[in-house]
Formats: sequence, structure tokens, C-alpha cells
Amino acid sequence: MDSPKLQPENSRSRASLQQIPRHSSEHERISVRPRNESSVIGKGLLASSANIADLEVPFFNMQSSENYCLAITGKAFSLVLHEAEVNQDPQYQKILSKLLRRCLIFARMHPDEKALMIKHMMSVNKNIVGMCGDGANDVGALKTANLGVSLSEAEASIAAPFTSNIQDISCIPILLREGKSALSTSYQAFKYMALYSIIQFTSVTILYLYQIDLTNWSYYHIDILIILPLSATMAMSGTYRHLTKYKPTGRLVSVQILTSVIGQGLIQIIFQVRIALKTLK
Repeated sequence: MDSPKLQPENSRSRASLQQIPRHSSEHERISVRPRNESSVIGKGLLASSANIADLEVPFFNMQSSENYCLAITGKAFSLVLHEAEVNQDPQYQKILSKLLRRCLIFARMHPDEKALMIKHMMSVNKNIVGMCGDGANDVGALKTANLGVSLSEAEASIAAPFTSNIQDISCIPILLREGKSALSTSYQAFKYMALYSIIQFTSVTILYLYQIDLTNWSYYHIDILIILPLSATMAMSGTYRHLTKYKPTGRLVSVQILTSVIGQGLIQIIFQVRIALKTLK
């Protein structure tokens, strides 16, 4: 079923869009023929930069569980962003919100448009956004994203925190595995050193109560033969072969870390005091 063509009111008037009647099926495509180049393309949506405020966007009534995705060009994204934020148009604000959540393809975007897209995607539910780029036009987006990966050693490598020798996005799972491993190892090393300090403090305090002190050789034995090998072995731990859903905490001073350190510290203190009471009577 062909969609009717839009006719201009007069030759001097700017091109505008009119709503095309829907087909009988909700899943059929609504065809709108714009008069200019900028367009937003989605499932059932094709609107020009002249005016899309009077067009009922089909994906508004779709549920989040439905299988659909959206695509948008850089010019159309700039139009929607300008109308939503500068002119405070409610219709464009709804379109922008839906695009940021369901759009999978951002095509033909200028460097500043890429940076704005990354910035607004980061504002949606505080998302962690990554960016891969291989040219000078990606520098702004690489600096804006939470995680920037340069796929070349050209200009983009200056702005990106990471540079990959693999010239495709297959480096991202490797980077995520290494990052999670490094973060988990750092937390484990912190908890290990904190527990070591608690254990040594408790031991020295108990010995002082009985007027006993450790010699220098005792401290050398503890630090060199016990602590150092364990610390080195812990730092040499590698990554898991698969990328798991486990997500380490993002803060060192957190409930998860403090609960672990305080709980293990209390267990060690109770154990040492009980042993001291039994052996040093």
C-alpha cells in the first residue's frame, strides 16, 4: 500500500511534514516523504528537520520488551537535541529520551555531535559509556566517555586512556577482564595488608602485657619470609578466561570492603586472645 505524497502549500513556503494515516497493522511502516535532507529514521518514523512535533512517533506506544531498535543521523540528532534542550519542546524531549535508550545506530555524526551523544547517554540512568575511535574526529568523544579506547596510534591515541594493537572492538572484552582483575587484586591487597597490620598489632599488644617483645629478627622473619612472598604471589594473579557478570565495587571505602576487613579483623583478634589466655598463664 503506497503512502500518499506530501504537497507543498505554495512554492515559497518551507517544506513541512504532514501526518500520514497509519496502515491497518501497527507493525507496518509509516512512510513520510521529507523535503529536506535531515531525517530521523526509526521503526515507523521518518521525519524531517522542518517539523516533526505534529507527527505521532510510532515507537512511543511500544513496550520496552518489544524487539525493535532505532537509527539516527548526526543532523537529525542535533535537531532533536536543539529542540529538546534549547526550545524545551515536550515532544522532542520524549523523542530524545527514547532515542538515548533504544537507538543502536548513530550515523554520519560530526566530532561535536559524537561528544554530545556520549555525554547524554552517560546521563541516562548514570550509564557507564565506552567509546572506540581511530581518528582525529573521535578525540572529543574519547575524552568525554568513561572509557576511551584508541584503535590506532594516530591522533586518537593522545586523548584515549587506552590504545589497542587490535584494530577492532574485540579488544574490549580483554580490557574489561584486565580491568576487573586489576581492581579486584587491588582490593584484595588492601584487605590483606589491613589484616596483617591488625594481626601484628594484636600480637605485639598481647606480648607487651606479659612484658615480652619481638626481636628485630622476628620482624625480619615475618616481613621477608611471610608477608613479601604472599604479596608478590597475590599481585601476579591473572584474569579469568571468561568475562563474568561479577562487578567489583567502585569505591575502596564501601560497605562490602569495610565489612570484610572488620569481620576478619574481629575473628583474628578473638582467636589470638583465646590462644594467649590458654598458653601464657
